Amino acid sequence: MITKKELLFMNKKRYFLLNILSIIIMNMFIFVSFYFYKNSVLAQDKIETKEDISYDVIMAQELFSSDTKSLLMSEGINAYKKGEYEKALDKFNKVVEINTDYYDAWIGIGNSLFNLGRFEDAISAFSKATQIDPDKFEAWNNKGLLSLRLRKYPEAIEAFSHAIKIKPDSHEVCYNIGLVLSELGKVNDAIGAFDKALKFKPDFVEALDLKGLTLAQMRRFDEALKVYERAVEILPDDDELVYRKGLMLLRLKRYEEAVNVFNQVLRLNPNHYVALIDKGMTLDEMGKGNEAVEAFDSALKIKPDFVEGWNVKGLSLTQQSRYTEAIVAFDKALELNPNAHMVWSNKGLSQILLKDYQNALTSVEKALQISPDFFPAWTNKGIALNGLQRFEESIKAFDRAIELQPGYTKAWTNKGEVLAQLQRYDDAIKAFDAAIDINPNMFEAWYNKGLAQYFSNKYDDSVKSFDNALILRPEFYEILNIKGIALTKLCKYEDAVKAFEIALSVNPLFYDALYNLACTYASMGNKEQVSNTLSKLIKLNASYKEKISQEPLFKDYAILYQ
Repeated sequence: MITKKELLFMNKKRYFLLNILSIIIMNMFIFVSFYFYKNSVLAQDKIETKEDISYDVIMAQELFSSDTKSLLMSEGINAYKKGEYEKALDKFNKVVEINTDYYDAWIGIGNSLFNLGRFEDAISAFSKATQIDPDKFEAWNNKGLLSLRLRKYPEAIEAFSHAIKIKPDSHEVCYNIGLVLSELGKVNDAIGAFDKALKFKPDFVEALDLKGLTLAQMRRFDEALKVYERAVEILPDDDELVYRKGLMLLRLKRYEEAVNVFNQVLRLNPNHYVALIDKGMTLDEMGKGNEAVEAFDSALKIKPDFVEGWNVKGLSLTQQSRYTEAIVAFDKALELNPNAHMVWSNKGLSQILLKDYQNALTSVEKALQISPDFFPAWTNKGIALNGLQRFEESIKAFDRAIELQPGYTKAWTNKGEVLAQLQRYDDAIKAFDAAIDINPNMFEAWYNKGLAQYFSNKYDDSVKSFDNALILRPEFYEILNIKGIALTKLCKYEDAVKAFEIALSVNPLFYDALYNLACTYASMGNKEQVSNTLSKLIKLNASYKEKISQEPLFKDYAILYQ
């Protein structure tokens, strides 16, 4: 029979690969989040440029021809237009010394202060203008823009709300309201604001862009993709819009299409290193590891100091079992940023896979010094401690990961695995059940639960768990072997034979299944089938003779292994 140790070893190996995939997905999410933030700032800047904290309103005013205020205003406007903002500010200040309620002068003061980088003072100037004439659009809008820039979101909403009442068809103000709402986490309201902006200006690409990013933030990737397809129709040569379309395809797991779109981005902008990184991650998901590494290397030639590029290259190499090369990539990332806690954790994972548990522990503890609440590092710490046979400490590490992220199924399954190694099978089953409650489609949890049930002599329950695992991964024929053993223990010999035969139909060289099939035939008293099966096994792998000779069930078949 296959041993307990062998079963647990096979399971651990598969777990590690799945953990790597989860980290890659996490990194992908970080990329989307980073570009969401970046785009929100860029879009905000575009709007400020479009409005330009506009001074045009002053030009629309009829200037006084002879008095001092008129002269000072004229001099202030001319200085402002020349970019002489200190001089312009001085002139406008002199106007309000003469007439403190001169609306246009306060607008000029606010605009000049904005261009001098004195944003708080500029807001005060626009606030004064709103007090003088609360029915003027420019003061409210400019106050809202500056409040948005300074991340004073409630003040921005208040100002834009006044502006939109005065100018209800302003697509820019609707857009800015949406931007503030998205920053406040009011994503549904934000989308409503973007839709209103697009109603007034259907080709308003900035609104389409941020609507798409907001939908992506809500994981509504299908809708986001449609938004970006519309945006790309309007601006087909905008590499950033095409890039975002590719991201949505990646999140929808439409990998071939995503690669094609990322290639389109690179034709528009060959130096778009982030598109190369995401192309590489897409190729990784397609199982094209070598091509993925080539994409990462191309990105790093363009931007060799891109920490995340070295990190994802390391993850890809880890997934390909190229652990030593992966560590080199992680070390390069850490040279650039010694405080990159995720990289320390990922380096630790590669060291774990090399069975370098002590150095792995050092790496993950470094990650936790930098970011004590980074729950994947606690999970990797638990794995390293398990490798060092420090089992109780390992369980505590998994418990800490679960405390930080109760829905983190990997921590639950790893905890269960350690408990199973300690033969605390009932506790292990509870841990696997916790993972299944979170994700009923988690193959590893069902498989591990079945193993724990088998080793605690709960054979009927183990068969049910193995069946659930096989529904999720029917190609995982190795399960049929242990399922067959459990069925034999239950004296369900015909069902056991079927399980072994299915496994052997997938892999005729599955020697353990042949051996266990012979055991089942022996339990059934079917000597002819025992003889045929053992003869076949010995012919395929003569090293099984010794194992057969030690099995009491086969004592009557000595002639076969002598």
